[in-house]
Amino acid sequence: MLNFKDVKKMKFRGYKKPLLKTHLKRKRHSFKTSVAQQ
Repeated sequence: MLNFKDVKKMKFRGYKKPLLKTHLKRKRHSFKTSVAQQ
């Protein structure tokens, strides 16, 4: 399984800037979702 830091890097590369604010608010939820999707 990926480290949280690695996933965070992938997220910041993959997401567009407007989505970053929403992502930061929903950290826990999007963490599980993005791991499942990727």
